[in-house]
Parts: sequence; C-alpha cells; structure tokens
Amino acid sequence: MTRALNYLLLAVYLLYFGSFLTGSWQMEIDADEAARQDAAIEEYIQAEIPALEEKSAPGLAEPVPQNPAPWHWAWQPGYPGMALLLSRLAQDFHDPILESESRPQLLFDEIDRSLAANLTLAILMTVWIVFLVLTLYSLLRRHWFYERMSLFAFGISMLITITNLLTTRKLQIHDFSAYSNLPLLGALLETGLLLLSALVLLQRTLPQSSSKQTPSAEQGFMLHTSHKPAENAGQSLGFLTSGGHVIIILLTGLLIANLLLLPLYQLQLNFPAVFIFSLVFLCATLMLWYIQAYVRIMHAKHNSWHWLAGISYLGFRITRNTLFISSVIVLISLILTVILIMTFYNTAVLQWLQILPPASSL
Repeated sequence: MTRALNYLLLAVYLLYFGSFLTGSWQMEIDADEAARQDAAIEEYIQAEIPALEEKSAPGLAEPVPQNPAPWHWAWQPGYPGMALLLSRLAQDFHDPILESESRPQLLFDEIDRSLAANLTLAILMTVWIVFLVLTLYSLLRRHWFYERMSLFAFGISMLITITNLLTTRKLQIHDFSAYSNLPLLGALLETGLLLLSALVLLQRTLPQSSSKQTPSAEQGFMLHTSHKPAENAGQSLGFLTSGGHVIIILLTGLLIANLLLLPLYQLQLNFPAVFIFSLVFLCATLMLWYIQAYVRIMHAKHNSWHWLAGISYLGFRITRNTLFISSVIVLISLILTVILIMTFYNTAVLQWLQILPPASSL
C-alpha cells in the first residue's frame, strides 16, 4: 500500500510540475467583455441619476443588465514558452529601426527581468523533474538510497506546491471567485496532494518498533569506498610531519591559484563563451567519472547496478549536499542576525542608562 501510494504521488508530482514547463489551460479575464460590462453599467447609472435626483422613483427602475462572466479558457504557456515569447518581444523592441526616443527603458528592464526569471524557473523545474524521474526509478528498482531520496523529493515538492498555492492559486481565487469555483477546486486538490505527501513523510520519519537494528546499506557502501582508513592515516603521518603538511598545502594552493584560477579568470573576462563551454564540459566529465565510480563499486560488491542507478545516486548526493550547504548558510545567517540585533539593542539600552555615551553624528 505504501509503495503504491509513493508511485501515485510521484506520478502526480511529475504531471503537476510538468505543466509548469508544457503549459496548461487556465482561466483568463476577457478584457473586451469586462470593458463592455463596465461601460454598460456606467451608462445605466448615468441614465438613472436624473430620476433619482428628482425623486420621481423610489429606486432604480430596472435591474442592472446581466452580462456573461468576463472570463474564458485560454492556453497559458509554461516557463520555456514565456521565455521564448519575451525573448522575441525583446528582439522586436531592440530593433535598430526604432528611434531611441520611442524606446521605454523601464519596459526594457521589466522584460529583461521577466526573461531572466522565466529562464531560471525553467532550468530549475527541469532539474527537479529529472530528479523526480530518478527517484521513481530508484523506487522501482528498490535501491538502498531510495527512502532518503524520496524524502527529499516529497519534502521539496511540498514546499514548491505550498509556494504555488499561496501565490498563483491565491490570485486566481481572488480574481475568479465571483464567476467560477474551479480555482477553489484546484486549491483543494493541491491541498489534498499536500496532505497525502505529509502522511507519507510522517510514516517514513516515525520510528517503527518492528524493524530490526541492522547496519544500513549506506554505511556498508561508505565503508567499502574507504578501505582501512586508520592504516593509511598512520602511514602518512609516519612519513610527513604536520609542518610538512602545511608546506604542501601552501604550495598546492599557490600552484592552483597561479596555474588554474588566474587563467580561468582571464578566460572568463576575454572569452566568456569558451569559458562557459569549458565549465560545462568539466562538470559533465566529473559527473561521468562519479557515475562510473559508483557503478564499479557496486559491481565489486556483487550487486547488479545499471548506469541509471549511478545517475540516481549522483542526483541523491548532489541534492543532499545542496540542502546541507543551504542549511548551514541559513543557520549562520540567522546566528549573525541574532547577534547583530542583540548588539544593537544592548547598545541602545546602555546609552539609555547613560553607561555609554551617545554616538557622535557624522
């Protein structure tokens, strides 16, 4: 039952996040129909004002004319479609035929910001959909890391869904609640998806009394990758002293800075296209090396691993390390913020008690 629920949730999340890339049918305000309705209501009120001023009628003579709702179904493109549309629009506005006085700079800046935002969201959503596909694959093959990988998948998917529910869906409910209940139905479906995901996360995180305490497969995997670390450390410390380690580290840093970092910096300044291509090539090569290393290690342990399993494990490690680094950065930022706030209020209190002199104005 739990595995079937995991399959269902992953499939629903794939369809849900895929609609952000491919686009979907959404309710859209018909500007012409809304303008006609406003004009008809204003004309009706203007016609009834003289009768109300003369008090010849106890109220309005006729009810306000009923017009169809000013909305219709329209295909809303996804992030790549919006980025393509904005890029074409930016090219049209940057046409050299147009005069410089007829080019609104604020509009150009807004289009550039929207284009950058849509491109970034398209890339991030594509990466996340690939991660969900790898999670589904690891769940189908029952790899030893699929439980933690699914925890990351459900947790981050819930955060994305909550963000969409509090922004886009909230605006749709505010704009169309007077005409249709479909946005509210969509919000209820997203809420149900969040509740099912929370149920799966609780079931995974709560301890199970019937489970036996066995060493995890990840611990065995890591022990296999680091064979006899104590002996290696003892041998290295026998040949080199701590001072030698420091000298080697300094020389290595100097070599890396002069032979690698400075040429890369100059390459980035003078040849940005070549730098981007080289960076992508090096990252792809490093990823292929890691995938091949994971597959070889599991074959050495007499386990049948496919190259897709290596990609899944690489995606799991990248996601886990990214979350760890982000958590550390957020924690350090919070600690520094609390320290600065406490210092500010402590200084203000000491100045109020006249223990510290007030700061001189600049």
